[in-house]
Amino acid sequence: MSDPAPATEPKKEETPEQKETPETPSTTTAEESKKEEVEYGEEESKDVIENKDNLVTGTEDEDLIWINKGKLYRFRDAKWKERGNGYCKLLRHKETKKIRFLLRTEKTKKVSANFYVADSPSC
Repeated sequence: MSDPAPATEPKKEETPEQKETPETPSTTTAEESKKEEVEYGEEESKDVIENKDNLVTGTEDEDLIWINKGKLYRFRDAKWKERGNGYCKLLRHKETKKIRFLLRTEKTKKVSANFYVADSPSC
């Protein structure tokens, strides 16, 4: 005699309420829930320069005299405010021999200060 085939149990379909409720209790902490709520926006800063080969900085006709890292401050409303952080340079023009001070910010490479150094003080 042959054994009868085992009867298969019918599959139980889950109701929508059962699908939403988790099997185990939730153990998320307040810190984890804060991390989940954070939305990240698109990055607006464009610090990367695409083509460095053809980059014209304006210092091609000048010789570097001095360079040092420094900060630029401005005195306004009885307070000192930082306006730039990067390399300070003294550059001498090859033809006119005029010397100028140049400070570019480190991250964005924007010019924070650009002026000629006077031959004689005007004070």
